[in-house]
Parts: sequence; C-alpha cells; structure tokens
Amino acid sequence: MPGCWFEPQYLAGLYKGDPLAEYADYFRAGIDGVFTDFANTGFAARKTYLAGTGR
Repeated sequence: MPGCWFEPQYLAGLYKGDPLAEYADYFRAGIDGVFTDFANTGFAARKTYLAGTGR
C-alpha cells in the first residue's frame, strides 16, 4: 500500500502483507473499530467495509 509504513512481517501470513484485508476480517466479524498506529489505514479499511455494506 503506497505511503503506508506498516510492517508486513508482523501481519498474519494469510493476509499476505495486506493490512486492509486484516481489518476487513475484523469488521466482518462484527468488530466496530480498531486501535491502530496507522490511523489512515484503519480509516480507509473501515470506509471500504462500510461502502461494501451499503452504509
């Protein structure tokens, strides 16, 4: 993800270095929000998730 300074080696392997995919799983599981050092990434993931649900 351009401009993002996350460290893919710390993500679970099934996400293949994609933090948006990890956040998407949390939101699909019913988590309302996340605490993150990367607010722009968390916000973008939530926005994408909500758009996909029609909200």
